[in-house]
Amino acid sequence: MSFRLNRRIRAARRSTKSLGIALVYHRIGKPAGDPRYELVPALDTDIFEAQLDHLRENYRVVPPSRLAEATFERRPGEPFPVAITFDDDLSSHVDVAAPALRRAGLPAGFFICGASLDGPHRFWWEDLQGLADYTGPDTGFDIGQEFDLAELARGVPGVIHQIAERIEQLPPQQRDEVAAALRKHAGRDQEQLDANDVRVLAAEFEIGFHTRRHYLLSTLDDAELRSALSEGLAELEATAGRRLTMLAYPHGKADRRVADAARNVGFRLAFTGFPVPLTAQTDLLMVGRIDASVISPTGFGRVIRDTLTHELG
Repeated sequence: MSFRLNRRIRAARRSTKSLGIALVYHRIGKPAGDPRYELVPALDTDIFEAQLDHLRENYRVVPPSRLAEATFERRPGEPFPVAITFDDDLSSHVDVAAPALRRAGLPAGFFICGASLDGPHRFWWEDLQGLADYTGPDTGFDIGQEFDLAELARGVPGVIHQIAERIEQLPPQQRDEVAAALRKHAGRDQEQLDANDVRVLAAEFEIGFHTRRHYLLSTLDDAELRSALSEGLAELEATAGRRLTMLAYPHGKADRRVADAARNVGFRLAFTGFPVPLTAQTDLLMVGRIDASVISPTGFGRVIRDTLTHELG
């Protein structure tokens, strides 16, 4: 599989405008997941490696911490800079993504919660996925908050995303109650990153923070927000062996209040999930990212190209 650089992006390189792109991935592996039924579907390993080849051949791949610098120092005719990032505490980061990056000789950054540093941990969306994967139409379960999970049990396409969005928007206490109910009904724990895994990643790649509890930060009051941005950070820093100044917002969402709070805590660079390029006007606490794991196999190069050329006009 190949992704060719077309005339539009070649012409765009002549622009003097400062533009950079950040990409975000989650789970990498085989078999590929199905986004109709999965919240975090796996991106097929072969497709991921083809994407890495395309980036290496057509862009300047830089560590996330250097994306802004590389964007502003690019000269006309030179490739646009791209940063590769990963969110969540997934074992595939170590087992699949890191070896592929190593083979391609490319840098990347991993944004980690650190919730499993002290022992097994499973987030609510993983338990929700467990219910969707292993329950049948005759299996009854109740997670409170008047959630009707009948369509989830029947395997209706897209319904898991609707339920997840409702849970995500709940105030912290209510969300924790739903999470506890999901944990009660869900299946076995899935492997996450332990302390040794974090050290393995930190030896070769950049590490950032993804918050310990993965709350939707805009749902928190000011005191809760400050706590969420610092809880578990020191432990993750000690494990990674460095100070962490980069943040990826949980669920890829943040507003001005959240960005200002992150800045006040001491983060110098923070990423959202809004699919926009980095420009000279971008607040470095609100850098957008393209979710590369949900792009069609043949659409990867086009999406990056269109994101850049749309900004150029």
